[in-house]
Amino acid sequence: MKIGVLTLPFNNNYGGILQSYALQSVLKKRGHDVKFIKRLPNKYTDSLISKLKWFLGYSYWRDLKDNKQVKEFSMFEKQFMCATDSIRMDKEFNKLDKENLELLLVGSDQVWRANYTRDRLTNYFFDFAFDKGIKKASYAASFGTDVWEANSSKEDVKKLLDTFSGISVRETSGVEICKEVFDVSAEHILDPTFLIDVEEYLSLPYERQGGNNDVLVYLLDPTAEKFQITSEVVASNRGNAVYTGFGPEGKKKYIEIGEWVRYFSTCKYVVTDSFHGCVFALIFKKPFVVIGNSGRGLTRFDSLLSSFQLSDRLIKGHNDLQNIQIDYVVNEALIDQVIAESRINSDLFLKKLGV
Repeated sequence: MKIGVLTLPFNNNYGGILQSYALQSVLKKRGHDVKFIKRLPNKYTDSLISKLKWFLGYSYWRDLKDNKQVKEFSMFEKQFMCATDSIRMDKEFNKLDKENLELLLVGSDQVWRANYTRDRLTNYFFDFAFDKGIKKASYAASFGTDVWEANSSKEDVKKLLDTFSGISVRETSGVEICKEVFDVSAEHILDPTFLIDVEEYLSLPYERQGGNNDVLVYLLDPTAEKFQITSEVVASNRGNAVYTGFGPEGKKKYIEIGEWVRYFSTCKYVVTDSFHGCVFALIFKKPFVVIGNSGRGLTRFDSLLSSFQLSDRLIKGHNDLQNIQIDYVVNEALIDQVIAESRINSDLFLKKLGV
């Protein structure tokens, strides 16, 4: 079967590209051809705003510094990900006609978060294929929060969801949104990064190998409070910290995707404010503390951690650190059990789609 997968642009995000890699890997192992539908920001809206900010100096230096990471992600995408031609306007979806796709999958990540997709929102419910007779479904799609952010689009989205052959969402709150807002049934399944084995992640290529890595720190939105938390965790572990995101001096460390994964394998502890940073701490069975990132969505953490009976690992600030046990013994058997059950549920969901 030829499957087209629509997810958010990778945007040099480790979690974003690895969840896509994992889903692609699973679908290919089941004997299917997979292509990612490369839907980028609209040519005359998002890109125009970005260019204006760039000319005003808003992101010039950031873009210059990010060039190394952009190249790394571009190389990974070319080597491991199969994608369609870029689509920057709704009318360009006709580029998909030549692909002869038999199934459209949307997910994973926050593909159904209106504040992220903006004027592309209904694309992520396959408005461009409404009357094309192609089977449609979602795989671990996320609303990002526990509310629907675009009431004005509710009826349009309801009409599109009614054409889906299967709906699965990444958070338990997503099941409720589907039921209460759109009157459709949805299944809860975990992020696709849990679907492939550790060995497959460790097989990803890398050129550099980090040194001592006692406490791995991966922060997307650095603040003084988060670095204070990090310092206390490092002191508790009597080790050193390795930063794979922003460091305390405000600089961002750029590493290969394979190297980023390997840091999770070799570290003794993880501090992160990232959803997928939390996911990979679980995959590699590392003790961790995750600092809630309300701007990016707390619901994601609540749903994920409750599945593993680890809700106490989520803190929202420095004061909460005093209320948790920093060092604890990882219940590896429970993690294995939850992941095994999630793979069974995913397998059943895909089988119902004929995949």
